[in-house]
Amino acid sequence: MAADGLSEAFLAALARRRATGERTPRAAAADRAVARLAAWGARRALVAGDPWLDDLGVPEALGTAGVEVVRWPADRGWRELLGLDGAPPACAVTVPALAVARRGTLVLESAPQHGRSLDAVGWWHLAVLDAGRLVPTLGEALARTYAPGRPPPSGVSLVSGPSRTSDIEKIATYGAHGALAEHVLLIEDGAAA
Repeated sequence: MAADGLSEAFLAALARRRATGERTPRAAAADRAVARLAAWGARRALVAGDPWLDDLGVPEALGTAGVEVVRWPADRGWRELLGLDGAPPACAVTVPALAVARRGTLVLESAPQHGRSLDAVGWWHLAVLDAGRLVPTLGEALARTYAPGRPPPSGVSLVSGPSRTSDIEKIATYGAHGALAEHVLLIEDGAAA
């Protein structure tokens, strides 16, 4: 599948999973991140410590817009990160290692700069994804993640849209185990490190 086809397939799969996404040029990434957090009403951003986000200007732009930026790893307790101790509603900002075009699934690898629960502690999840990290299938994503000779990550989260669960009557509840909403900025002209 050509790169443009992967992008279109990924955005369509996101929509099927009740997530949203947009193709964004590198130069507009920071402004688009600010706009998304403003639309959600997020006053705090839990931002992965990935240097690519700094290169894109995302943390600086969020701070300039009045959003409290908390960099991961945060030296704060879980209750505060979850907003249980009076903290404002937060949005997690992640950089997926890969994404699966056909499923709309983000592959989040835990690392010192990207905690394994980062996507689950915010009310909202904003993923900033280099389009070059799109792969067609889950099998290919897992083969790359666990490739021979590559040190395996300590944890991998496969995130396919907002968190949801259902009761016995199949009534869906969103945000039970993670973010209420997910949005992906698909950066098409700037390689992540």
